[in-house]
This record gives sequence, C-alpha cells and structure tokens, in this order.
Amino acid sequence: RLLAFCLDQLPPEKAVVLFVAKGNGKAAGFYRRMGFSPTGRVLRDETPWGPVEEEEWMGCCR
Repeated sequence: RLLAFCLDQLPPEKAVVLFVAKGNGKAAGFYRRMGFSPTGRVLRDETPWGPVEEEEWMGCCR
C-alpha cells in the first residue's frame, strides 16, 4: 500500500526507476505485480561483504 500511495502522488506517466538485488525473487515478484519490469541493466558494486549486483527496474505512475 505504501508504494501504491507514493506512485499515486507523482505526475501521471512519470517514469520511476528502482533497483532490486539480483536473485531477490520475492522483491522482483512484488515490483512486477506493481507494474515494474527489468530493463536489463545491472549495477555491480564491491562491498566489504563481497560483490553486490542490482537489477534496474522501470515502471510508471498510475
């Protein structure tokens, strides 16, 4: 409900970009149900705990 509320506050047809940790199927399913889809772009970053990959997802306001 929080994401739906936030998206409703943005101007119509405004693109929204977010990043999902690669392999996080639960988050990916949530954002897919909210109308987002992966763009194919992947960010890779090195952290003290090891490498992290995040997938870019795009959707638009309602």
